Amino acid sequence: MEPRFFGHQCLEPEVFWNDWQSAIEQGSSDIWLCCLGKRSRAASRFVWDLRKQVFPAVPSWLVTSVAFWQESFHFSQLRIVHADYHRVNFLTRRETTLPLPSMFDVRRRQILSHLAEPERPYAVLTVRETAQGEDLRNRDIREFEASIVLLIESGFNVIRLTSRTNNPVEFASPHLLDWQVRVSGEPGDELALVSGSRLVISTTTGIDCLALAYRRPVLYVDAARLFYVFLGTDLTTFQMPHMLDTESGFLLDLEQILDRGLGWTKHSDAFFGCRRKSRQFVT
Repeated sequence: MEPRFFGHQCLEPEVFWNDWQSAIEQGSSDIWLCCLGKRSRAASRFVWDLRKQVFPAVPSWLVTSVAFWQESFHFSQLRIVHADYHRVNFLTRRETTLPLPSMFDVRRRQILSHLAEPERPYAVLTVRETAQGEDLRNRDIREFEASIVLLIESGFNVIRLTSRTNNPVEFASPHLLDWQVRVSGEPGDELALVSGSRLVISTTTGIDCLALAYRRPVLYVDAARLFYVFLGTDLTTFQMPHMLDTESGFLLDLEQILDRGLGWTKHSDAFFGCRRKSRQFVT
């Protein structure tokens, strides 16, 4: 499993668990072991430690050695499988292996106490920032102000969740919380907030993977790369940006986008343009 990226840390153990349990249900007596990667390289050591408590993990150096010899000798009794986190069609049929949401009740109440009405249902908003380079997923939080207001007017609290940001929300509301885990919070706050949320709105940041690991619905905004949006589960909904043919200037419909394979390509190499949709995307 890949420890360096938060999304992989969240979902790949769920895939391993489903494969393992499915084998047991089919009568298999195989011994299953997993590799969580090096803790020192983990995006979240908090999540790594949680996974280590649950799964029969072996050191990464051992797996690397076994994989090397397997390529040469092809041991018939040994099978090495990558826990591809896009195989997620099982999510709504199997419970999460992460701590139950109730385990975070105390911490969640502490965070929500910053809001005027902490008993309201809440949505988590997580946005990749413009400082992370040129990528359609990177957004200025100001582009989401209209949607935040609409969610609040619809009876939600809104929590903008990030590890740290230089792009804070610039307007105040008693129903809005701009929570920076590495500034105001503590390790595990992501789990406390996501596990209790009504939904997560994301530009694909890794937090959306945590939401899926907790079986929470996710809305992907301006999802121009379809391999980021986990189409294998009905927990996800995605909205694509407008895509234009650069020669004709005409908008492409979904069928044309798929026919050209644009949902699966690196857009910097493709002959089309993208235009983000209305800033108010939540209805």
